[in-house]
Amino acid sequence: MTKRHFTTDPHINHELVSVERMLRRMNAFAGVLRIEPRLKEDLTPEEISEMIVQHRELLAANWDRVVGRDDTVYVLGDIAMNPKKGAFEWFRERPGKKILIAGNHDEVAGFRSKGLNARMRPEWADTFETITDFAFLKVGGHRVALSHYPYDGEGERDIEDRMEEVRLRDMGVPLLHGHTHGRHQAHTSKLGTPMFHVGPDAWDMELVPESTVVEWLEYLP
Repeated sequence: MTKRHFTTDPHINHELVSVERMLRRMNAFAGVLRIEPRLKEDLTPEEISEMIVQHRELLAANWDRVVGRDDTVYVLGDIAMNPKKGAFEWFRERPGKKILIAGNHDEVAGFRSKGLNARMRPEWADTFETITDFAFLKVGGHRVALSHYPYDGEGERDIEDRMEEVRLRDMGVPLLHGHTHGRHQAHTSKLGTPMFHVGPDAWDMELVPESTVVEWLEYLP
């Protein structure tokens, strides 16, 4: 039986995101082990390079463990800051069909002047089955929207909403999203619409299976 999975913001080979995520995992046990937490500014160039590799390999291992050849993975944007530096190859090595919901750091995003043309280039077209800016799915009998962006908010970041012009209008449809890099999972928009963050920061670097989304939808009033 084929399955569907969801993830977002892998940021393959992106130094800032890779180091932040790996430091967070490393420092999670610092208090228990009674050691000082590591800081990015204390890392050597060699340690930073190693963390980029560890981040990439951890995401790959977690993907390969749960995704079958005929499964589908919805990637909700921001695959890399520069996907030509290994991200396309990384995705092609992963099992399953990949559908990309473009994010603000993806050159194939529709708001970019050359975004639609970029989708036809081999590196993108040969990596993803479909590329779009948003989508709607039936999940567990519920209609769900997919977008890189939440309806509103920036998660745990205390800044004004970015990219408001390309966010979906909040019409009360439950939303799966990325963009925030937060550790929050289920939350609500200003209008009270349920939103579900499927990024690795919220799910211990794991993909989110459809069954988890169904549980969330069934829990909603």
